[in-house]
Amino acid sequence: MAHISTWQLQRKSVPAEMEEPELDPIKNSSKRRKTEKSASAKVKAHNQKKPRRKKPDINVGNGADKQLKSCHQCHRSERDRVVECKKCQSKKYCVTCMTKWYPNISEEEFVKACPFCRKNCNCKACLRGYSPKVMQGYSCSKPDKIRYSKNIIQKVFAFVKSLNADQLREKLIEAKVKGLSLSYLQIQDAECEVDDNIYCDKCGAYIFDLYRSCACGYDLCLVCCQDLREGNMCMISGWKFSIDGSIHCPPIYIGGCNEGILELKRIMPVDWVVNMLEKVQEIYKINTSDDIDIHQTSTKCGMCCYDSEANEENSNGCYLYSLSAKDIQPQQDMQHFQLHWSKGEPMVVNDVLSASSGLSWEPMVLWRAFRDITKNSNRSHTCEVNAIDCFDWKKVSVDLHKFFRGYSEGGFKREILKLEDWQPSCLSEGEWPRHFVEFIGCLPFKV
Repeated sequence: MAHISTWQLQRKSVPAEMEEPELDPIKNSSKRRKTEKSASAKVKAHNQKKPRRKKPDINVGNGADKQLKSCHQCHRSERDRVVECKKCQSKKYCVTCMTKWYPNISEEEFVKACPFCRKNCNCKACLRGYSPKVMQGYSCSKPDKIRYSKNIIQKVFAFVKSLNADQLREKLIEAKVKGLSLSYLQIQDAECEVDDNIYCDKCGAYIFDLYRSCACGYDLCLVCCQDLREGNMCMISGWKFSIDGSIHCPPIYIGGCNEGILELKRIMPVDWVVNMLEKVQEIYKINTSDDIDIHQTSTKCGMCCYDSEANEENSNGCYLYSLSAKDIQPQQDMQHFQLHWSKGEPMVVNDVLSASSGLSWEPMVLWRAFRDITKNSNRSHTCEVNAIDCFDWKKVSVDLHKFFRGYSEGGFKREILKLEDWQPSCLSEGEWPRHFVEFIGCLPFKV
């Protein structure tokens, strides 16, 4: 009883305003619902995006009130003056970008049609916004495709036949050196990746199958091997070959080690060329046709114009055949082109850029396109390419950015560089999609 009395006294000592209210179940549930509704309303109001405020109209350059927009090229809005295109009425270019990236387009031409409308804009978005898959090429009819394919078969058959003869001759020499019959000859596989390009260190020719190589890394194509055996390289002192046909590595001053023996290696699978020759021969027998006479022997062509300035310098009777890209009729001129090309006669096609969109091919535009594409694809945008120093004809490696900057501004000390092979693995249509589309579009003959 004493304990209960003490609790009652303590309870009475609590002020009235601090006493807990009586809990009514009905009232309490209604309050809870109101609280939940107000909380959900606050969450909805927080999640709703506030409407963007319109940018104020300002005075842009010529005093007219227009809505502020950034430059389409650099996306900056703090430039002093921008020029609006009247054709699309949406794109603007600042004077700085106009002068830097489009020096050949006047301000009046910008107003009439901006580079975006002309389809030669070189901003980041436009350079990587084109895909080779959507290119509009020359549409070829089915009869023309058949006729062109027959011409290709004629050339491929002759080439594969000659290639197979060269490889068979080299295999026989290798079998003789090793004392084996041809059927027991095993040729080493080349140690290279699928994307690796191998070139002859003597003539620079591309090697795609059989070649000879030393452990030091010196590579020699089959044509140069035959030239050396026939004595066509007698002017190179110190380079020797054995009576059995084996070839020693050339002297150090040529690029070899002067010690090893050049071993025969292959890149393609065994008998790849032989199997290819059999397939081509079957197709050739079925589809040979005389409707395209590509073996004419006339020295001059009545359909061609002749470059008089170039022909005056030629004393061997060779002519440079030329025609204008604007006058080309694909249906008629393709056969004309094949006539000269099959005989190894050069043909000059003038004014090919007249049909292009006018995209800039300046070195720094190319570099910016390559850099932006590699950045966007999370790849390294540092790239070294192989080049030839024309001063001493030695192979050098040069950074792509340095090459482009030196091409446009100079800066190399007594160096004239040219790319060793085109195109290097890092310079493909994936890195330059917009320029690739432009290049294909400029080709005079497309099928």
